[in-house]
Amino acid sequence: MAQDSQINCPSCGGFIDVIPGQSKYTCPWCGNEVDLFKLARPTAPGAAPGPDDFKLIVPFKADENALHSFVLHKAIENDFAPDDILSAGNVESKELVYLPFWEADGNSEIDWTASFGYDRQEAYTAYETYQRNGRNYTRPVTRYRTVTDWRPASGKARASFTARAYAGADGAPQNVAEMLETGLTGVRAVPFAAAYVTGYSMEPFSKAAGDVRGRMDTQAYAAEDAEVRRHAQGDRQRDWRHSASRSYGEARRCALPLAKAVFSYGGNNYKIFADGATMSLVQTDQFPRDTKRKGRISRGFVPFWLSLVAAVACAALQGIDYVQPIPVVCGLAAPLLYGFLRKSSILGSSRKFRQATLAQKRLDEYQQLGNLSYEEVEKLRGQAVIPPQGLLARTGGDIILLPLLTVICSAAVAFGFNLFVLSWGRDRRSRILSNERQGAHLGDARPRPDRDRHGRLSEGTVAGPDEVPTGVGLGCRTEQLPDRIASGLDRRAGPGRRTGQRPDRAGPGRRTGRRPDRDRTRLPKDDRPSRGSSGSGGPDAGLSRRRFHG
Repeated sequence: MAQDSQINCPSCGGFIDVIPGQSKYTCPWCGNEVDLFKLARPTAPGAAPGPDDFKLIVPFKADENALHSFVLHKAIENDFAPDDILSAGNVESKELVYLPFWEADGNSEIDWTASFGYDRQEAYTAYETYQRNGRNYTRPVTRYRTVTDWRPASGKARASFTARAYAGADGAPQNVAEMLETGLTGVRAVPFAAAYVTGYSMEPFSKAAGDVRGRMDTQAYAAEDAEVRRHAQGDRQRDWRHSASRSYGEARRCALPLAKAVFSYGGNNYKIFADGATMSLVQTDQFPRDTKRKGRISRGFVPFWLSLVAAVACAALQGIDYVQPIPVVCGLAAPLLYGFLRKSSILGSSRKFRQATLAQKRLDEYQQLGNLSYEEVEKLRGQAVIPPQGLLARTGGDIILLPLLTVICSAAVAFGFNLFVLSWGRDRRSRILSNERQGAHLGDARPRPDRDRHGRLSEGTVAGPDEVPTGVGLGCRTEQLPDRIASGLDRRAGPGRRTGQRPDRAGPGRRTGRRPDRDRTRLPKDDRPSRGSSGSGGPDAGLSRRRFHG
């Protein structure tokens, strides 16, 4: 039932235009001051229900301008809302209406049972396996676990509640009615007065109190359950059960405010419902989404996914034993960071564009209505300037930029796995493994630049003066010898001749089996000691040995 937009002056009977939410007026005909709160009911016949029809009411706090602004903000609040949703869309209709509800106070006597759990720490013995000298051993260890001791509990409770149930016919959908029933329980209703409903629409009652008793019982049960769980004890609770005996007081007719609007875009209508008291309870249809923006954001992560695929493929081909982590991490982190920065730039640019469009729309409405102050107008003019689009939000060059980024990042990943130097990588691993095997008895696993992967001299490479070949022919393997031994053996070692000595078994404190000063190397005739001299010899013998050993 629509409320008339005019009332009659109680003094002269002239018509007075009313504004929703305003209670005091001055009669334009006789100048009489009219206070709607002092009127028992509106003077226009059948204009609104009187005190006999309604007992309580939750007054409106919003007007049509606030509802209009609320709808526009709801339309652009989603990150994927189309950029032209305000320029191509429009608020088709707005309505502030009071809906009829039955309200009743009640009390419940509750008997409840439950199980309360108390946690404690319990020690137990576990066995763990450890290794020592390459063998597995088992040892007992003490650990702790949480054990809950459950105890039955019961008691009595008393709950007081206020239940409301929608009694209209078709003024609001079921979910909207439930929103007002449960969401406005904390908002205090005041005694009904005609001034609260003047200028607003009202829906008449179509259901009796007995018809909505089940909906009241549902709210009463929720209040009883909340009261029972206040008696919880211990660390955990379970098996809650309760039964109650309820008693309702007198059912009263109550009016609750509802703001309704319809927003049209692209040939479709979208409904918005909000409570008129706080504007915090909202039910809306699904607003349109910009699928192209979603596609642009998704394409920004394509280089990352392709680089990840490349990393998995390289790991399957090459393994991860000799991977270089820095190129791989850079090849994966760079496209991922680019994707997130691109997403933030696209959404931020779109959000700023929609906000600038909203400010411009409000300025256009101000020119028609003139309902804004000077400060608000200047603020809106500053917000109406459309900012430039972000650098990463410019997706016109994706056909070049995204493939290029994919190639660069995939190449970095492949380089980290040595994919471009496959044969070199295999030779490198062979050299490392060979040196590791040699290092087990040589104590030195460092790679040699003049050796092949088997440790042999490369062709055309001559052994140094401190190396003795241990094989046959050119390219035979050489070993490092102490200087004092190598200096006496460099003239003996040659192709195809064995030294007769294992330098790899010589070490500090270990006899080599032959004394260097008694080596059987034949000396020139002039350097031999005379037959008449003794082993320790004369000066010639000492000179010969000194010559030989440097």
